[in-house]
Amino acid sequence: MTSPFVIHKQLATGRFVNVYQLGTHDQGTFILKILDTSTADAEKTKAEVESVLDLKHPHVQQCCSYSFDSDRKLYLLLQEVKWSLQHELEKRNFKWNDDFKLLAQMADGLKFLHSKNVCHGHLRTDHVYLDMDRNIKLGEVAIVRKPDNLTKPVMFYELNAGRPCYLGPEVIDHKPYTTKTDVWSLGCIFLEILSQKAPFIYGNLAGITSGVHPKISTLRHGLPLSNLIDKMLAVEPSMRSTAAEVCDTLKDIRGMEVVSADVTFLPRLYLDWGKVYAALAKYRHDVIVGTKSTCCSLL
Repeated sequence: MTSPFVIHKQLATGRFVNVYQLGTHDQGTFILKILDTSTADAEKTKAEVESVLDLKHPHVQQCCSYSFDSDRKLYLLLQEVKWSLQHELEKRNFKWNDDFKLLAQMADGLKFLHSKNVCHGHLRTDHVYLDMDRNIKLGEVAIVRKPDNLTKPVMFYELNAGRPCYLGPEVIDHKPYTTKTDVWSLGCIFLEILSQKAPFIYGNLAGITSGVHPKISTLRHGLPLSNLIDKMLAVEPSMRSTAAEVCDTLKDIRGMEVVSADVTFLPRLYLDWGKVYAALAKYRHDVIVGTKSTCCSLL
């Protein structure tokens, strides 16, 4: 009997995560993300994943199902996306109208998460995706953190691990992560899109906490947008814009309501996870014997 699931390819691999493209017999193609949660609190992790199953927004990548195996690995079934924003920035496939759409959609997605009392915590260019219609999907939402779980200092490498250039100054100073920290990360992404380079050099933590950051061209992008980014990158979180204020300012700059993409939301799926595990085991066997290759990026 043919399996209802097949692993098409591995998309990415890292120390604590592996990502695959999973095909289903009758429900399309998904992203299968496997996370090592063996050192995390099991009940808290399950509660957080359950909470994001209900997060449905045009610019947030959906989580449709999940499972834990006997080794405490977390398997997430995620809505398929096509490219990361980082990939598109490297190719520089943007025009100004496209730039503005991306800014507005990212802000809209983040505003939604914050309205649900959710901090993203991992916002950076390789965690923001585009679909086939080049609409934004904020990714990594299945490992978000509630603000009430972030009341104590968090080591910065626990969040944007390996990418501290997107972290807010308060996290680097071992202060609590809040929704305003997400806004800082979003400001860094805005600046990177509009200036075509990362605002802070990797490893230069002193530069992040100094309050000095590159400026966008006001001749090309206008003073209001430059001023907005300044507010998003204010060192003091209380002086920083909220995600809702970012959305309002972008609406004022464009002079019209920013319309979200028209999408169809996916239902929660109840899979036979034993068959998913079997498909994964078959793929790994095929890689070992050489009938499939491991063409993927490193996280």
